[in-house]
Amino acid sequence: MVHEHRGLNPYFRDVVRRLATAGFVAMGPDGPSSLGGYPGTDDEGRTMQRSLDRDKLLNDFFAGFEYLQALESTSGKAGATGFFAIVVAS
Repeated sequence: MVHEHRGLNPYFRDVVRRLATAGFVAMGPDGPSSLGGYPGTDDEGRTMQRSLDRDKLLNDFFAGFEYLQALESTSGKAGATGFFAIVVAS
């Protein structure tokens, strides 16, 4: 589950929980974890997200994806759902 620009807030944690209870191996990485994780409010999460290193953030999410693919308990197939978007200014 890929969260939007607020971080892994309670709503996204619940979506991950629901995916897991539906029988999926589910992961909900928290993008701003390198800055302490979801700060408790969506407004603070949006502010925190702006200060993240975008390349590191993408690499963290890709690493999570690769971890899920490598689990012996899975078919090696992985997918992503969520609301996250990276905007790069030119």
